[in-house]
Amino acid sequence: MKKQIVFLVSCYLTLLLFFVLTKPLFLWYYMEKGAYGVQEFLRVAGYGLKLDSTVAAYFTVFPLLLVILSVWWHRKGLNSILQGYWMVTAFLLTVIFCVDFALYDYWKFRLDATVLFYLDSPTNALASVTTGQIVLWVGLAVGVFLLLY
Repeated sequence: MKKQIVFLVSCYLTLLLFFVLTKPLFLWYYMEKGAYGVQEFLRVAGYGLKLDSTVAAYFTVFPLLLVILSVWWHRKGLNSILQGYWMVTAFLLTVIFCVDFALYDYWKFRLDATVLFYLDSPTNALASVTTGQIVLWVGLAVGVFLLLY
């Protein structure tokens, strides 16, 4: 049981660390372009910690349920389900981070429901992005995914 608790805490802390580290990276990059100052950086980091910890907890609920199920079911099957869950989660978080990071330069606001309007025509969403930027962001996404996964 101690291993399962350590596992769940490490899942939570890994996700929280990802969220906590991506926020200053984003702000640092755009601070040089004049979008954010030091005060905004500290304020966002402080307010964001509460939201980051909540989202990390949401993503940890599914592993918690699998740990509970492991009491009754064979762990090997649950481990493969958990591996698939982390792969999908790492992919989603990486895509969201990279798309948010890339589009802020053009849209001047963080990623929100606006992106849903472009799902039916991705060519319109990519119209203002150069091929070099796409290659750069895909490479960054692969690196972040591998690091997170």
